[in-house]
Formats: sequence, C-alpha cells, structure tokens
Amino acid sequence: MTFHNKTSYRRTRSSRQHYKKSFALDIFKDKRLDFIDIGLLTWLLSNSKSFVINKNLVQRRSGIPEKKFLNSWKKLLNLGFIEKHMIQGGVEWIINEVPFE
Repeated sequence: MTFHNKTSYRRTRSSRQHYKKSFALDIFKDKRLDFIDIGLLTWLLSNSKSFVINKNLVQRRSGIPEKKFLNSWKKLLNLGFIEKHMIQGGVEWIINEVPFE
C-alpha cells in the first residue's frame, strides 16, 4: 500500500502573480500566535501549490527544536490555521491563511 498525502491552501489573496508574496495582516496581528507560530505558518503559506507537507521534513528544515515545533504545530491545528483530514491512503493538510471561526 502506498501513501499519498495532499496539501491544499485557502488564501485570502486571489492574485496569481503575488500569491506567495502577500499575507493577511491578521496573521501578524493575532495575539494568540508567537514568533515561532507566525514563522511556521508563513513558511507553509509561501510554498508552491504543488508542495506536499511532510511534517517530519518540515520540522527538520525549520531548525526548531522538536518539542517547540510540535507545540507550535498543535497550536496552529487547534486555532484552525492547519487542518488535518484523513483520506484513503494518506493525509490531506489544509493550510488556512485566516482560520474559519
């Protein structure tokens, strides 16, 4: 059995030319997020639409110590910036620029 993960992005900006370069100011003004959370979310949003998330690879590339990374990842999941859905043969990650209430 092979596993196939998928990543989807829900962005507030619709410009095809600048989808990587602009972020909602709400990310930076959100008092619930610290600098590690903001950096991780910004990095996730800055990847191409073809990028498929591998959480272990993201943690290694980030250089963030494992415990801090996992705490930040969990916080982003709880706040709705990251969604995880099980699909047949893998996981679908949805990255929300602005989480749904």
